[in-house]
Amino acid sequence: GIKLITGVPAKEDDPEFNVSRGCLLPVHHVFGEDEIPESSRQALQNSLVLVHGGMAQDVGPILEMVTEKYLLRSPVEWAGRQEALALLDELVDALQKGDIKALGRATTRNFRGPIQSIIPWATNLFTETLIARAEQEFEGDFWGFWMLGGMSGGGMGFIFAPERKAEAQKAMARIMKETKDQLEAALSFGMNPVVYEFSINHTGTCADLLEGGMQLPESYHRLQEAPSEGGKGADRGEVESGGLRRLMEENGFDHNVHEGIRAGVRAGRIGMLSNRLPPTTRIEDVVADDVLDCSVVDQGAEEACRMGAEALAGGEVAVVTLAAGAGSRWTGGAGTCKALNPFAPLNGSYRTFLEVHLAKSRKTAREHGVPLPHIFTTSYLTHGPTSRFLESVSNYHYDGPLFLSPGRTVGLRMVPTERDLRFTWEETPQQQLDAQQQKIRDSARAALIDWARNCGEGSDYTGNLPEQCLHPMGHFYEIPNLVLNGTLRLLLEERPQLKTLLLHNVDTLGASVDPVILGRHLERGHGLTFEVITRRLADRGGGLACVDGTPRLVEGLAMPDAESEFGLSYYNSMTTWIDLDQYLALLGLTRKEVLASDQDRLARAVRDLAECVPTYLTIKEVKKRWGHGQEAVYPVAQVENLWGDLTILPEANCGFFVVERQRGQQLKDPAQLDEWFAGSSEYVQSLCEWE
Repeated sequence: GIKLITGVPAKEDDPEFNVSRGCLLPVHHVFGEDEIPESSRQALQNSLVLVHGGMAQDVGPILEMVTEKYLLRSPVEWAGRQEALALLDELVDALQKGDIKALGRATTRNFRGPIQSIIPWATNLFTETLIARAEQEFEGDFWGFWMLGGMSGGGMGFIFAPERKAEAQKAMARIMKETKDQLEAALSFGMNPVVYEFSINHTGTCADLLEGGMQLPESYHRLQEAPSEGGKGADRGEVESGGLRRLMEENGFDHNVHEGIRAGVRAGRIGMLSNRLPPTTRIEDVVADDVLDCSVVDQGAEEACRMGAEALAGGEVAVVTLAAGAGSRWTGGAGTCKALNPFAPLNGSYRTFLEVHLAKSRKTAREHGVPLPHIFTTSYLTHGPTSRFLESVSNYHYDGPLFLSPGRTVGLRMVPTERDLRFTWEETPQQQLDAQQQKIRDSARAALIDWARNCGEGSDYTGNLPEQCLHPMGHFYEIPNLVLNGTLRLLLEERPQLKTLLLHNVDTLGASVDPVILGRHLERGHGLTFEVITRRLADRGGGLACVDGTPRLVEGLAMPDAESEFGLSYYNSMTTWIDLDQYLALLGLTRKEVLASDQDRLARAVRDLAECVPTYLTIKEVKKRWGHGQEAVYPVAQVENLWGDLTILPEANCGFFVVERQRGQQLKDPAQLDEWFAGSSEYVQSLCEWE
């Protein structure tokens, strides 16, 4: 039937009394036909097109935001809550009267008003596109949108004039599929959109008892068949003749490097324990003389601005945005392209990370009268979708040189060693479980250790989809990839005067070619200038430290213990100003050699530099799907080299600038959207020029 779910205050005989204002479980009131007549129910069925958009989203961050704003009683959100309560009465009244058009107006106002006042992120570009197209195609016969669930994009209702419902069902199926195909690389979808045939259930949840000769259908029994084991690796010859081998060849897999890594893993030189700096390492906070504070304006800012502006006007600068990742933290592991995600409405439209960065470069270029080259790095996971997307939006009409730099360094995942598995489970912080749950977890882990032994510790992990077997080798390689894939050669042929690169993460939205900071970098003559921001509690993953008396960036993986980084004042934003000639010298290369494009020489130079920085091992979990929809999760080992570790090398000539948080803040998780939108969105929009 139709029911009203209501929270109730806790009374003296309730277990929640004196603990919580309300009871944990709400009260369910099922409306009788004397309250909502059958004619109203039929009218609702005749107008409501019930759908599932197919999006798979983690609603947890949204629920946390709702709870936080309820507890804080923020004025705007609290007013929205009161408006929603008033709208509830209007919804019930419309149902009782059978006025479905009024119901549609009320549900739409609830979605546009209270829901988005409290949580703007309850909507997204997918949902907004569906609503806009329904309004466009059906005009006055589209009566309203009904959000169902914690976020839009999944369960939704569209209310139409009853005489057009059949037409609307077909139209919404088409519109949802077309929109999903357009946004599939940017947003996480778990299935194709569905339009439901539904009727109001007057009996609730019920079951039938099968007696006598009645049997479960044959299809049910087939689900019980034991499928093939999912964790074993495939035969090496079989692998090398298939898609994995082709993917390895296309993306620069180096067998010699891989065998060296395998030997290091098996010998313990590369592993979870060896990631960490020795316990005797002295890690202290940096002092004022170790950094330059660019977050305040000083007397030399005018001269620095002049130097930076001259470099821009002379065409000596290019921007490199790291966009090779699939944004697993952003989407909860969905494997979409984070750079293509329309993450927030800015200046009246949903903007992707790509569009924001190009809008910043567009404004900088027009202010200084010279097109600004912009490079987006990609990987085997993101290159195709990114290229197709940029083509579909005409490169956002960017009028400067625009390059995609495909990855040319990949690794092959390995079966982990027992030593690394035990370290992961026993030496790193773990959630405490009760005795029975702990027993189950210990049993599962023992089985995984047996699996690793049987497959061969340190052997290649190949028993999965090719994309699940490979992994990127870390952002250390993103600038070397410009050398290996020919992008830097093309850039130097077009801009022989190029001297400086600005490197930043795709989620560092405030990073831009600021003439003052560029001028400061040029004044000091650093080979690499890293931007850091003042640390907050949520900033985890290492930072700027004085290690045995030398300032350098320390990755979170290298911290000897979890407490060490809490004593550091600055967090690494990853934004780096690169003196191109000094960096090429670090590789042992010259511009002439880059232009000559001797691949063996270039690859050897990259390998030699990679050997000078630490190699970290991490344990990742990958899913193996098998049988009839079953899946298993296996731990695999992969290695990476990280960009910040170049600060270890004295010859890298590194410097460190403190910048404003708005410039250096990274947007890693949807849970950060509220804070970012309130504190940084206006700043970012001021840097942009939209087309």
